[in-house]
Amino acid sequence: MIYVDGLVTALPKELSQSYMDCISESEALVRTYGALKIVSVQDDRLEKYLEDDDLKQNRNAVVLFWIIWPSHEVRRSGMASMLSDPRLEDMVNPEVFHGKRLEVADINEYTLH
Repeated sequence: MIYVDGLVTALPKELSQSYMDCISESEALVRTYGALKIVSVQDDRLEKYLEDDDLKQNRNAVVLFWIIWPSHEVRRSGMASMLSDPRLEDMVNPEVFHGKRLEVADINEYTLH
């Protein structure tokens, strides 16, 4: 069964392309630790899901991305190894990836159909 890490991020629109670039650039590294794929979506229609009026007024973008792993065990060991890899630090833009705007959804295991 596969395992999926899902992340939802609201960030200023002017940073959304940088964020998408960081996701794309990190895919090869994430795959070396066992991930099958990274999928990302940024679409203005997602903004309607922002509940906080401040977020809406600041014209923020919402980016969804998820990492697909072959199993929870591979995810657990792969994520631990990846987070300690100094190459990841070089890919992350601190201005884009500050924790106030990141929500992590730990999605249960699913079976591919």
